[in-house]
This record gives sequence, C-alpha cells and structure tokens, in this order.
Amino acid sequence: MKLEVAKYVQMMVVNRLVAPLSKLGASRWVETTCYKEMKGYSALALDVNYFYRSMDQLLKIKDSLELAIFEKLQSLFSVNVKLTFYDITSTFFHGDACPISENGYSRDNRPDKVQVVIGVVTSYEGYPLKHYVFEGNTKDETTVEEVVDKLKKEYFIEETVFVGDRGMISKLNLDKIIGEGFGYVMGVKNRQDGVCKMLFSEENFMGEGCLSHQGLKIQEKWIKTKDFLLWKVREILKENKFEVCEENFSVVAHEIKSLKKELDSKNFKIVIKKAFPSIDSKTIQKINRTINKYNGDFDNELRYVICLNEERKQAAQRKREEYILKISKELEGLFSEKNEKRDTIETEKGLTIHSKGIGLNSGSSLILQETINPKRLSVLS
Repeated sequence: MKLEVAKYVQMMVVNRLVAPLSKLGASRWVETTCYKEMKGYSALALDVNYFYRSMDQLLKIKDSLELAIFEKLQSLFSVNVKLTFYDITSTFFHGDACPISENGYSRDNRPDKVQVVIGVVTSYEGYPLKHYVFEGNTKDETTVEEVVDKLKKEYFIEETVFVGDRGMISKLNLDKIIGEGFGYVMGVKNRQDGVCKMLFSEENFMGEGCLSHQGLKIQEKWIKTKDFLLWKVREILKENKFEVCEENFSVVAHEIKSLKKELDSKNFKIVIKKAFPSIDSKTIQKINRTINKYNGDFDNELRYVICLNEERKQAAQRKREEYILKISKELEGLFSEKNEKRDTIETEKGLTIHSKGIGLNSGSSLILQETINPKRLSVLS
C-alpha cells in the first residue's frame, strides 16, 4: 500500500494550527473534520502509525525541507536575519527505544528520565529557520559551533548578530562566531565572569549615565582587555596575600600594557619575580594562565551591556531573607535547651560527650572543633 505522505503531513499541519494535539490526538481529530468527506482523504486509513510513518519520511529530507521553507519565507515576508536567535530546551520521555536518549540536565526537573535536547534558530521576527535534536546529555555550549556553521555555509547568511543565552558562551564559541564574520549578543554568568566581577567592584556601578527602558536600568561599558588584565592580576596577588602598591606593581603593569600578540612567559616570570621576590610558582602559573586566555586579543575591547531589573532584584532579596529566617529558626531549634540530649554518650575511642560539654578519657588523643550538639560533632584530627 502506498503511503500518502503529503496528505498525512497536511492534516497534521492543519491540526497544529487550529487545535494542536499529539499524533494520536490528530488521528482522532480528523474524524471530526471535513477531511472525512473530502475527495482523496475520505478513504485514508487513520491509524496513528500512518501519521508516524509520514513523519519518518519528513525526517529523511529535514535539512533540504527547512532550507526550502526558509527561502520561501524570505521571498514572501522578507525575513530579517540581521538578528538570529538560538535557544535550546529538553524534553523527557518514557521508554528506551530512542538511540540518542540520555540522562542529562533536565529543564523539566525529571533527571530520572532519559531525554533529548532540542535547539531552534529563529529570525528577528520569530520565524523558525532551523531546528536540531541532540543527545540528551549534550551541553548547551557544545551545540553553537554546528549552528553557526550551518547558518553560514547552508543558509548563506553573510551578516547577522547571533543571540544566545548565558549557557552558550565560551571562548571557542565566540572565536567561531567572530571567525564567520558574525556579531554576537551573549548572556554572561556574572559569578563566573572576571569582567563582571571587575564592573561590580566599581563604586559608581549603575550610577550616573544609566538609561531607563521598560523598567530596566541599562548601562553600556567598554572594557579594554589590558585594563581587565591589570585588574585581574592585581586581584590574584591580593588573594595570595601579597602587598600590592603602585611602586612594585608598576613594573608588572608596564609589561602587561606592552603586550602585543602573545605573552612571553619566561620574560614575564622574570618581571614579576623582580616586583614580588617572594612570589611562588603556583601564583605565577595562575597569572600566566589568565593572561594566555587573551593571547592575540590584547588590543581588543570588550563591550558589556548591564541591565538591572529592580523588581527582580527586590524579589530575589525577599527570597534570600526568607531562607535566612527559615535557617535561623532551624538553628535556634537545633541548639536550644529543650532539644539537647541529657544523657551521656560513650564512644569507642574513649571520648565522652555530655549535653553541655565534651570530656576526654585517658588515652584519647582527639582534638575537637568545639562543644556542640552531639549530632553536629566535627573532628579536626
């Protein structure tokens, strides 16, 4: 029997537009529509397996079909690809027949179930251009390179600004995007980004010069790579208990400001040893690794756009305060008089724990952190 793929696909598309249902639901929905009376459709078998088999046929031509739809959209609606948005999600399911299903980060809060990861690229207006299905344990950032490559080589998009969320940012991805001649707007995890820490450490952060837009405070910052490296190296030295003053740091600062293409690690080691004679090799290596991340980009500027949502800030603050209050009450209950155990516990190592004190029997050599509830006893050595 010949499978009427086009007709089954058409019925599923119409269903998706007017009353979105599953494949099984769509097969039953057709029974309630005029398709039952239409020439060429009335005799079609409505077993759900025919709908699934039609989808299998679509999968074989997925890439060429998506490209054809994109070209049609361009001619009909002049689709704007100056901005292209990319995001991914995941969906879990029951069963073990899917060859790419894996356990991974579940956005549905179902880590116990296998899943697949789905990525979608859209135009500025929101038209879907292309979609991907990845293995369930795929990380967000590892998908970007393939997506950018396809936009350039298959869709022949020469100029676009690639927009992605903070889970997709990595130096490899940014290098790939720039290498294709694209711009980018990427979210940043501020706690994991050194430049954000530098900006947040400024006294006048989000002060004068902020713009307001739809309830947001917005500030644009241009950060020179070398200025960031100067700040970061100074922070590393402070973290490792080195006294940093202008006199000894000026030599290091001059070396960083003179960087051209790549860091000369040997020469830099000599310079920093001269400025900080007691510096250890571990600290030097940490500084070298930090600077080497920006090899070839020392003369670049990094553009950051910071948005402050006062409403979300206040909500987050209230949530923190609620957690602190809850934990404080639990601690008060834990250490209160009525919850302390009155009996004495004898341990095998000769340690005696009372409800209000700790005693050592002869022959015991344990050193205890402090006198606390027996359930929270900490042994240092």
